[in-house]
Amino acid sequence: MRRRALPHLLAAAIVVVACLVAGVPQPVAAASVVGAAAGSSAGTLIDPSRGHLTSISCPTASFCAAVDASGYAFTYDGRSWSAPDSIDTRGGLDSVSCPTASLCVAADESGNVLAYDGRSWSSSDEVDPSEHVLDSVSCPTASFCAAVDEWSNVLTYDGSSWSSPKNVDAENVLESVSCPTASFCAAVDEYGYALTYDGRAWSSPDEMDARGGLDSVSCPTASFCAAVDEYGYAVTYDGRTWSSPDEIDAGNALWSVSCPRASFCAAADSNGGVLTYDGRSWSPPDSVHARGGLDSVSCPRASFCAAVDSDGDVLAYNGRSWSAPDRLDPSRGGLLSVSCPRASFCTAVDEWSNVLTYDDSSWSSPDEIDAENVLDSVSCPTASFCAAVDEWSNVLTYDGRSWSSPDEIDAENVLDSVSCPTASFCAAVDSIGNVLTYDGRSWSAPLSIDAGNGLDSVSCPTASFCVAVDEYGYAVTYDGRTWSSPDEIDAGNALWSVSCPSASFCAAVDEYGYVLTYDGRAWSSPDEIDAGNRLPSVSCPRASFCVAVDEYGYVLTYHGRAWSSPDEIDAKVGLDSVSCPTASFCAAVDGNGDVLTYDGRSWSSPHSIDAGNGLASVSCPTASFCATVDNFGNALAYDGSSWSAPTPPEKAKLLVAPL
Repeated sequence: MRRRALPHLLAAAIVVVACLVAGVPQPVAAASVVGAAAGSSAGTLIDPSRGHLTSISCPTASFCAAVDASGYAFTYDGRSWSAPDSIDTRGGLDSVSCPTASLCVAADESGNVLAYDGRSWSSSDEVDPSEHVLDSVSCPTASFCAAVDEWSNVLTYDGSSWSSPKNVDAENVLESVSCPTASFCAAVDEYGYALTYDGRAWSSPDEMDARGGLDSVSCPTASFCAAVDEYGYAVTYDGRTWSSPDEIDAGNALWSVSCPRASFCAAADSNGGVLTYDGRSWSPPDSVHARGGLDSVSCPRASFCAAVDSDGDVLAYNGRSWSAPDRLDPSRGGLLSVSCPRASFCTAVDEWSNVLTYDDSSWSSPDEIDAENVLDSVSCPTASFCAAVDEWSNVLTYDGRSWSSPDEIDAENVLDSVSCPTASFCAAVDSIGNVLTYDGRSWSAPLSIDAGNGLDSVSCPTASFCVAVDEYGYAVTYDGRTWSSPDEIDAGNALWSVSCPSASFCAAVDEYGYVLTYDGRAWSSPDEIDAGNRLPSVSCPRASFCVAVDEYGYVLTYHGRAWSSPDEIDAKVGLDSVSCPTASFCAAVDGNGDVLTYDGRSWSSPHSIDAGNGLASVSCPTASFCATVDNFGNALAYDGSSWSAPTPPEKAKLLVAPL
C-alpha cells in the first residue's frame, strides 16, 4: 500500500464542514476575545474580505483554530484572534482538529492535509491522490489520525505516513469521523449509516437514521457518541447499539455536534440555534445567532464552546450563556442574472449593460459597464471578486471597488454562463460549444469541447471539477486538467439547468420533465419525474437533497433515493427559478411576481412581492437572505422575515440584439 509522509505532527478533535468561497486577504490587527464574557459587544471586524468559516476546534479555553473555505486559518490564544493566515492555495479548507495547542491538522477539498506545530502551518501534503474532498479528520494523538472523503474512503495516519484511501462504505459520502482513541472511531454518511473502527478494521455500515443526511458525529469515549442530521434529529451510541432517531429541532438542519463528555454535548443548527444535552435529554433550541446558521461547534469542556458561521462570525459559550457574534472573517432592463456569495453582497446584471450591487441594505443605481451589450450571467464567489459575461463575447471583472472594461475573450460568440468557485478559477461556456477558463490572471483561448452545440449551463463546485450541459442532451465534465468528450445523456432533449454541490453528485433537468443524476463516474438514465413539463431550474445544496420546479407551478423534491411526485404549489403561473441553501429552506419565484418558501416540511402559499412582473431568478445563500430579479429591471431582497419593495425600473433603452 502506497503511503505518503506528513512533514509535521498532526492533531485531532471533531468538526464539521460547510463549503466554498475564496478571496484576497487584507491583514488587520487581531480582534478582542469573543469568549471573555457572555453578551459582550456586537463584535470586532478583523478580516474584511472573505468569510465562510467552515470549521473550528478548541482543545482548551485558551486555544482554538478555525479555517475557512478560502484556505485561511486563524488561531485564538485565550485573549484575541490572529489575523488571517493563507495556508492553502490549492483548495478550500473543510475541517480542522486540534487535541492540543501545539498539534492541529486541517483537511481540504482537494485531498490535502496541513499540520500546525504551535508556531506555523506546514505546506499542503496530498494524501488522497484522486483529489477527493476530505470531509472530516480526527486525530486523538500525534501517532494516529483518521480522515474520510466524499468517495466513501477512509485514510489513516500512523505517526509517520498516511495509508492509501480504503473504501469502507460503498458509494456513500462519508460526512464526519470522530476518534477518541486510536482503537475506536465512528463515522457517519449522507444516507443515515454509521460505521465503527476497533483499531484493526471498520464495521459494515449500520443504518441508524432512515431519513439520511447525517452531518456530524462526536465521540468523547468509545462508549458514547452523538450524531445529528439535516432534519433535526439526534442519535446516541452506548458502546453497543445506536438509539432510535430523536427529533430535537423540528424543521431545522443540525450541522454540527461536539461532546467533551457523555454528560454534555452542544449541537448547532441552520437557524442560529444551539441545543445542549445533559446525559439524559436535549434542551430546546436556544437562538444565539439571529443572522443565520452555525456551521461548526467545538466544546473542549462543558463550560466553554465556540461556534462559527458562514458569514465569518464566531460566538463563545461560558457555561451559562453565549456571547454576541464577533466578526472574525466577513465579506460583505430586465435583470438577467444575480449572484449573492453571502447575505451582505449581491451583484446583478441586466440586458442594457448595467451592473447593480447590493450592500446588505440597499441596491446601487445602475452602473453601465458594458455599453449596450446584454449581460447574460454573473458569478461572485466573494464580495471582492465577480465575473460577468455578455452576448458579444466579453468578460468583465470586479475587484471589490470597480468593474473593468469589457474584455473580448471569445470573438463574436454569445457567452451563456459563467461559474467561479473561487477568485482564481472561473469557467465560461458559449453558444457554439466552447469553454474558456480563468486562472486569476487571464482567460484562456476558447476551447471547443462540444463542437457546434450551444452550452446552456455550467456548474463548478471547485476548481478541479465542472459540468456543462447543452441544448441537445450532452454533458461534458472537467477534472481540473482536461474536459471529457461530450456524453449523450439525454438523447435529443435540451438540458436547461445543472447543479453540482460536489464532484460526486450533480443533477440536470430537461425540457420534457426528465432528471439525470451523476455519481462521480457516470450519469443515470433520464428519469421522468414530471411528464411532459419543462423543468427550468434545479437546486441541490447537497447530494441528498434537491428541488426542481416546472412551468406549471409544480415542485418536486429529492431526498437521496427518489424524487417525489409533482406537488402543485402555485396554481397561477409557472415557476421560473428555485434556490435552496439547505434542506430546510428554499425559495421559488414565478412569472406573476410571487414568491413561495419552504421550511423543510411544506411550501407556503404564493406571496405577491412584485405585482404582475415576472420574477426571473432567485438566489439564497442562506435561509435569512435571498435576492430576486424581475423582467423589468427590479431587484428585491429578503431578510429572513419579509421582502423589500421592488426598486424602481431602470430607464428603458433600445436593445440592439446581435444578428
